[in-house]
Amino acid sequence: MTLELDLNAKQQEQVKQIIAEQMVKREAMRTEQMAKKEEDKKRTADQIFVIKNKILDEQIAMKNKMKTILSPEQLDKWNALKEVNKAKMKEGSEKKEGQKCCKEKKECNKGKEEKE
Repeated sequence: MTLELDLNAKQQEQVKQIIAEQMVKREAMRTEQMAKKEEDKKRTADQIFVIKNKILDEQIAMKNKMKTILSPEQLDKWNALKEVNKAKMKEGSEKKEGQKCCKEKKECNKGKEEKE
């Protein structure tokens, strides 16, 4: 990220701190969710809504912090990098879902072109 955004030393330290804080929060949330999963509790729609809102709030806070650190050009590059990473993650999860689908159903056309 340092090279891609051309961060100076002060920016590097600030971004490093923000990312470290974010990782701690994310790990705490993951641990909490895994504990609930082990208890075999199904989440209600309201609980899912609360979790998604919490995630969105964290994303907004992260973006606001980055706005105070990065220049407008760097912020544009950072947003572009996030979009690229998001697309890669989506592609990977779709690939996993396709593999899971085929394993469960034995015959699956998901991800394959249909011949007419």
